Amino acid sequence: MDFADAVRFPPARILLITILAGILFSGCDANSAKSQRTRYDDLVLQLDINRSRVQIGESILIRFTVKNVANEPIKIESKESPVLDVQVVVGGSDEVLYSWAAENPEQAFKQLEWTPGETKTIETVWVPREEEFYSGRVVFVSGFLSENSKVVQSVGILTCMGGCDR
Repeated sequence: MDFADAVRFPPARILLITILAGILFSGCDANSAKSQRTRYDDLVLQLDINRSRVQIGESILIRFTVKNVANEPIKIESKESPVLDVQVVVGGSDEVLYSWAAENPEQAFKQLEWTPGETKTIETVWVPREEEFYSGRVVFVSGFLSENSKVVQSVGILTCMGGCDR
């Protein structure tokens, strides 16, 4: 087993790692921009959001970039799910409040290729709907990279709705 094989995790572990990383590195104590970065082989994944707290009527600007840092092209296919997606998921559940791929199916490609140095970017805005909102609710904003219809890497940031008293 080489290093690349050793760092690949099953999708359930990837989601758990994303959640834990969000908790450790992106607390709700300040309403400021947040950024997280990780790597999958020669692809660097970065997620940026403009705020760590959101109120009704406010939006979170989300930017998910994936850059090829190799000296050769990288091609990824995922037949049953998009290669790239951004999701907002309620903490501690599987409830998806927003999926960029579901909202933009014409742009959610199941095959992507990066030339050396090339970056693919998803820029989107999420505004919580009134029925989703309650103060203190924790959500995870995450960027996902899928290959062969499985999430192979993700990067996420913990975000709070309203007050963050827990």
